[in-house]
Amino acid sequence: LAQYFVLAYGHEHPEILKYTDNVRIFDDVQALAIVPETEAQSLRKAYLVCRALIHRLSLEKKPAELDESSLFNLRNEVQSIVKKYLEV
Repeated sequence: LAQYFVLAYGHEHPEILKYTDNVRIFDDVQALAIVPETEAQSLRKAYLVCRALIHRLSLEKKPAELDESSLFNLRNEVQSIVKKYLEV
């Protein structure tokens, strides 16, 4: 979704093109009022939680397979945000 925001809004708001990392892109679209604070927080949290879990699994030399039940609420939040912007 971060890449979508860059592609969809980068021509109007070149400041979101400055950084390539998802967290800063979510910060920028929040600061520009493209995305409400609550949605930006949910997207950042979901990204950081998944990244941390996958990193831990990688260090343990385990496959990057996450337990869906532990991420149920985050997934639902992100899915609703994705549907809002991508009209999926």
